[in-house]
Amino acid sequence: MKTYKFELTITQDQLEGDEMWEGFIREDPTAIKGVTEALEDAITASNPMNISPEVPLMFKLIEYTDD
Repeated sequence: MKTYKFELTITQDQLEGDEMWEGFIREDPTAIKGVTEALEDAITASNPMNISPEVPLMFKLIEYTDD
């Protein structure tokens, strides 16, 4: 199972069945790029804390596993 660790943890089980997830997997078997971009876009679009355009600098993948 793929597991992504940012400041939050997202598992493959939580994403499976979503059309966007299926696209991420087709583009890249790890789906890291797609998941990261989707999270960055969500934060930028909602702008919960009046965050500047440097949102990607706040985001860092700290661990990826595929067991």
